[in-house]
Amino acid sequence: MTINENEIENHNWGDYDFSKTDVEVLDTSLRDGLQDSDIRHPNLEEKLELIDKLVKVGIDAIDLAIPVARGPHLKDAIQIARRVPSNVIVACLARTHEVDIKAALELAQGAGRNIEGIIFVGSSPLRRFVEGWELNYMKKWMEENVALAAQEGIIPVVATEHTTETEPAVIKLLYRVGLENGGKKVCIADTTGTATPRGVQRLITFFKKEVLVGFDGVTIDWHGHNDRDLAVVNSMEAFDSGAKRVHVSVLGIGERAGNTRLESILTNLKIVGDPKRQDLTKILELSEFASNIYRVDIPSNTPAIGDKAGRTASGIHGSAEWKMRLLSRQGKLSLKNRRSPYSAIDQRWFGKDPEVLVGPLAGEDSVLCVLDELGIEPSPKMVQRILNSAVIQQEVLTKEKVRNIARSMEDNGQNGYSK
Repeated sequence: MTINENEIENHNWGDYDFSKTDVEVLDTSLRDGLQDSDIRHPNLEEKLELIDKLVKVGIDAIDLAIPVARGPHLKDAIQIARRVPSNVIVACLARTHEVDIKAALELAQGAGRNIEGIIFVGSSPLRRFVEGWELNYMKKWMEENVALAAQEGIIPVVATEHTTETEPAVIKLLYRVGLENGGKKVCIADTTGTATPRGVQRLITFFKKEVLVGFDGVTIDWHGHNDRDLAVVNSMEAFDSGAKRVHVSVLGIGERAGNTRLESILTNLKIVGDPKRQDLTKILELSEFASNIYRVDIPSNTPAIGDKAGRTASGIHGSAEWKMRLLSRQGKLSLKNRRSPYSAIDQRWFGKDPEVLVGPLAGEDSVLCVLDELGIEPSPKMVQRILNSAVIQQEVLTKEKVRNIARSMEDNGQNGYSK
């Protein structure tokens, strides 16, 4: 039994549904992103334009500096913070040192606005061993500096580095003392990208049951890294497990394997129904601008935004696309169901269309798709010659090559094929 268009609703084995969830995204491209070892540092004008584009894609908060670095970094941060709209949160990073808190205060005063201070100390056993830190001192640092930040009007976000590698008792000790001294939020950091989705779920559950007890209204941030190529899925799991906000960077820039890629998080939030992420039309513009100012290439296979993310050279896939086009022209397929059957992501979200190419594994319908785009009337011989060319050359044909083959056939009067 066939189905009609009104019954088209692909089954989803996943269980994420954010249609009624108020989640937030913090961008750290101008702070953690700048710790990337292989990028160009943008100038102030470029940073300001980046801020404008981040706002347009719906970023809720921007972590824009380590104020204690001072010099041009702090001066730029003050100008940038002034540019950020009042409905977007400004945040910065500070160690549990008085000098860092004072520098964060300079940022807030210079910008003339409230800011969040993500106040952290490294907490893993390895970090404590390397630094020679004792827990009683670390507790004191957290206590004094969160209290100082709160006293100075900075909104403290209590954080540790290496949270995902830290013993439960140490986590509970450091975070609770921060909350007891004025912390308003907590940030869990997967500093070395070691976490798995199961670990994310367990850790956030631990925070809710053990750390945040007695502190109503305190929300959870998740800060992930991509060392194990799990940053995006971990961040989505963090949301599903109860995190309010996740941290991202454009193109995933950041040290080592990078941070959680902004483009992938916003795309996934759209898919799972987040009402604030339904318009993705400005993402490609943001990504290309970031690629230019940071001097970072966008790999062609980057999910959602890469050049070939919506492209296929498979005959089976090309055939489905061709049939979709025909049904659409016949009025049997509405625009909302027009996305490719072979992609979870609709390229039209980014202002692009699915693309079919002719390669060694293509079929007739793939050729018809390409010729249709080129406005060329096909013939059976033309289609076969194009397919043979791809097989003989063992390559995916450019559209220009397809055009040239078709023209040579047209010159011989071999056209008039329709399907």
